[in-house]
Amino acid sequence: MACMRLFSPLLVLILTLIAMTAVLGPAQAEAAQSGAALTEASRTGAPEPDFTVSLADLAQDFPYQGFEKEIAFWIRVFTEWDERRIVFHDMRDLELIYEVRVMNKGVRDDDEEYRRQRDLLKDARDEMEDRLAEIGRWGLDSSRLTPRHRSLIAVVEARGMQLEPATFRELSDRVRYQRGVRDKYIEGLVRSRRYLDRMEEIFQDHGLPKVLALMGHVESSFDFNAYSKVGAAGIWQFMRSTGRRYMRINRYIDERRDPIKATHAAARYILENHEKLGHWPFTVTAYNHGPYGMLRALKRHGTDFRNTVDSYQSRTFGFASRNFYPSFLAAVHVDRNYRYYFGEVEFDAPAAYDTIRLKNGYHVSHLAKLSAVDLEELQSYNPHLTRYVWTRHKVIPAGVELHLPAGTREEVEKALSAFKPTSSPVTVAADGSMLYRVRSGNTLGWIAQSFGTSVRSLMRWNGLSNPHRIYAGQLLVVAPPSPLGQSSRTDASGPSK
Repeated sequence: MACMRLFSPLLVLILTLIAMTAVLGPAQAEAAQSGAALTEASRTGAPEPDFTVSLADLAQDFPYQGFEKEIAFWIRVFTEWDERRIVFHDMRDLELIYEVRVMNKGVRDDDEEYRRQRDLLKDARDEMEDRLAEIGRWGLDSSRLTPRHRSLIAVVEARGMQLEPATFRELSDRVRYQRGVRDKYIEGLVRSRRYLDRMEEIFQDHGLPKVLALMGHVESSFDFNAYSKVGAAGIWQFMRSTGRRYMRINRYIDERRDPIKATHAAARYILENHEKLGHWPFTVTAYNHGPYGMLRALKRHGTDFRNTVDSYQSRTFGFASRNFYPSFLAAVHVDRNYRYYFGEVEFDAPAAYDTIRLKNGYHVSHLAKLSAVDLEELQSYNPHLTRYVWTRHKVIPAGVELHLPAGTREEVEKALSAFKPTSSPVTVAADGSMLYRVRSGNTLGWIAQSFGTSVRSLMRWNGLSNPHRIYAGQLLVVAPPSPLGQSSRTDASGPSK
């Protein structure tokens, strides 16, 4: 009885729609049914591009074979479902989609609404897992089954899975929900063209495939202002611990938010990982999971990446790590076929700017008087200068590289020459190192904490033998030259972990 076909296709559809209406409400269920219209409105009637064709030129280094289901799922996440649409699905079989819930509003820039929806969606996921577990305990012919139970059975049957209690017991631990990112992907697509050509050049200059630049879609939607909840920053979502091996990150300067310098850092990091791993699916995944975790996986399960994803067991190798590689391939496919999914897109113009190195320190109030560029625009051109510089210290230190709108360099330099320089304890040397002039009452521990480094590092950089012997007026190196030219050991976690 448990293995028999329980429902006709028509009954499967009816039960699914009943369940959607019961859980979502009539208006939301209707919206869920018409969700495909988000994509169809952008299409011209042509058949959907086949990702096995659009990714064929990459398949030797970046094989898609074995990940077709995952890639198809992520294409839908990027193109079909917007941020109001929440997809409840199985974590292992991404073709097993239980329902699409439509929320009344989005959550970006609304922490209260985000928390409200998070709690609601967690409850909905738990309820779904409970119903699946009950089917597994009670059996498929139990009189205790409700329409909600039967709608879930119908979804599982439509997927062609074995209708046995054990199936539902297994599924009950694997329910996950995914918010759509169609709108976010489009915004990232628009932004990407500001820097994509230069980013591709940087990857090629490091001997890497230029397609890796499109990982920016998956990492941050090409948002150099992006900050994760765990402290990763910029387009390439480096954590401070990893980023400091390649960039300057301190109270004044955070090069993780400089798209070009961060891309050089990402290229270095990826190259180091590929030298360890030797296979691109492992290298790409290492950007999320870390190189040493992927090295363990490679040694245990060999070079067949599909087998590794299915077999490798690690507490930290979860859904995000398992899906990082196929989501990257999906992002590449969508980027290459954006007209089909989104229609014509008005891209941001490629970034063009002048750069000057400040000979003196200048107060923010002086920069606000520049006629060639207003202060808000200046901040947008210089995301590597931290909020502390703009709002608390309020002095741009001497030696800092300042980016300006293209064509304004001469006018700005002339205007700055009329301003009285502002003293600051911080300067940036010609080699890129950052210097701090000790003030009365400073300790080496306080200085180290202020610049995000250690007392031991300060002593090494400055040839100090006693951490207590510093004096007012002493000039200390608080950050060495940019580490992009240095080699360093790769740590155990990816930049965004």
